[in-house]
Amino acid sequence: MPGRAAGATIGPMIGSLHLQHNDLDFRYLPAAASVHIPAVAMLRAVVDATHFFSRAGHHFILALDCWGAQGSNNPHCGPVVRHGEDLFETARGVIVLGDGTVVAETWNGTFSPGLQPIANTTGVPFDPSAESVLSLHITAAYAAGGMAVEILRGLVGPVLFRGAVASPPQAWAGSTRACVGGIAMGFVPPADTGCVEQLLARSAADARLGFAATVQLHG
Repeated sequence: MPGRAAGATIGPMIGSLHLQHNDLDFRYLPAAASVHIPAVAMLRAVVDATHFFSRAGHHFILALDCWGAQGSNNPHCGPVVRHGEDLFETARGVIVLGDGTVVAETWNGTFSPGLQPIANTTGVPFDPSAESVLSLHITAAYAAGGMAVEILRGLVGPVLFRGAVASPPQAWAGSTRACVGGIAMGFVPPADTGCVEQLLARSAADARLGFAATVQLHG
């Protein structure tokens, strides 16, 4: 039987995304490791979206279990590097669109990721483009599978979005690496430019997203 996870915590990591290069930016948190299999990983983030959706940012992502890299054996066919690190190939997490749509995404190294829209059970309209600061709590289970999301206005609420989706169990790799990212519609994949990304200013070059993020393992 697996032992109890030690409650490892990574963060908070404080940073900022800027879509000045090819409408895409992302940052990784350091990996959170445990010799025991945790029940869940919790990714908590506070984001300042004041200048994100209003400047043509399309959606931001909060991802866990980020592994692999972009290269010859996946859709982007060439590296997608920000802050000295390549974009992951496989991961699972949540994307938040400016129109209030929240989707659980499983990146699988293809151009057909698994997408599961998450229903908002609060009964409250969710419009992230009208908000400045949001607090997001993402809980991803391993043996049980599934993912739950809660989004609050500001630091303490009220809750604007709450929902969950079922998914198959996720194997524990000994650690998890989280990523915060943002993208806009002008992103041009390296596959369209000879497998070499062109780091040009595109549709959302002035879009920015501030964040503070923490990952916790619970067994």
